[in-house]
Amino acid sequence: MTTIAYLIFYLICALNIVWGIRKRKSNALYAVALVVVFILMTFNYFGPDIEVYRLTYELVGNSSNLKSAFAATYMEKGYTFLMFCASKMGLNFYAFRIILTFVCLILFTSSIKYYKVNPNIIIGLYMSYIFFFDTIQLRNCIIQFIILFATRYLLDKSKLSIIKYIICISIAGSIHVLSWLFLSLLLIKIVKTKIGYQRIFLLAASLFVICLLIQPILPQIIDAIVKFLKRGSGYFDGTISYGFWAVMALHMLGLIPLYWYNNKITNETSKAKINLILKIEIIVGLFLPFCFINNNFNRIFRNILVLDTIGLTLLYENLKKSTEANDVTLAALLLLVGGWLGTDLLRYEAKKIIGSVMEYNLIYTHINLGEIGQYFIVILICLFISFAVKKMLSFHKEQHKKEIKCA
Repeated sequence: MTTIAYLIFYLICALNIVWGIRKRKSNALYAVALVVVFILMTFNYFGPDIEVYRLTYELVGNSSNLKSAFAATYMEKGYTFLMFCASKMGLNFYAFRIILTFVCLILFTSSIKYYKVNPNIIIGLYMSYIFFFDTIQLRNCIIQFIILFATRYLLDKSKLSIIKYIICISIAGSIHVLSWLFLSLLLIKIVKTKIGYQRIFLLAASLFVICLLIQPILPQIIDAIVKFLKRGSGYFDGTISYGFWAVMALHMLGLIPLYWYNNKITNETSKAKINLILKIEIIVGLFLPFCFINNNFNRIFRNILVLDTIGLTLLYENLKKSTEANDVTLAALLLLVGGWLGTDLLRYEAKKIIGSVMEYNLIYTHINLGEIGQYFIVILICLFISFAVKKMLSFHKEQHKKEIKCA
């Protein structure tokens, strides 16, 4: 059964990527890929982090009240609150995870629809690499898709959009503290000129060079900061390697084509979205110095990888075929995802991660027949709620359009 799982997974992954490269769309392939991702992500039961999440869920569920639940785990209060509520509703860990996966995939598909990008190549590239890390790093997966969803509000010019973006980041921050760094993207609402982003880029480059120069004494500086703050030792422990060069190179690989070729785009809507992603890339570059500390901070850049692929795919789709810009953009897109996969294979023993996700799944190994009913009911409820919300939002949009016409 495991061999069949591998074959199905990578066949669907490859077909979606090929369809995307050919600038064709297949809703059927896209839908099947989402179902496969949902099953493998939700029902994975063994791997580097999954057992910690499962045991923590049980520990929080055994707490008599919310205060004791917060004291029972190091995890952020927002995520602990979700665990506590789900447990008290009688849901086991995998039923709880069904809900989380549904939310993540809805945010994912909504973002693809918002950016009007070919869904096949995005889901295909997602399956080829970052899907495996999202499956084991549950909280990080959730915040990644919240941040991805929230980026639309950075393009919106209304004042309310700022509040919406802050609310999204606040929710993400209550799930994983790393999310608060992305409040920095509000600079997009402040910095309006090209020279402003050039200065941010130069600042990011200067900070990287400074960290490179002080690298021999950086551990002592970090140790002093940790002692002063009296927290953060888990994130700041570890040795400093040359991994920051890989992160910097991959970050530039995603940024440079957007900068070089965005002026070749004639579709103004697509061009505006590409420019937004370019601005996000420039601002996130300010956090490259964190990569000198340890590999924990690499996820800052990995968390915008889906956005990177959206930006490069949007650029690729709007460029003429058989042109240098078209070929370079496609090469950058494939090298970006392949580069992250290659470096993490060396850094995190990703072979074990991939093997754990593909081989240890409740659906085709040892599903508990007594719990199938609960999973089925939760899935139906999630489908019903997502359908109802979609209809409600569609109705609201139609009403808004009618009001504009009447005005």
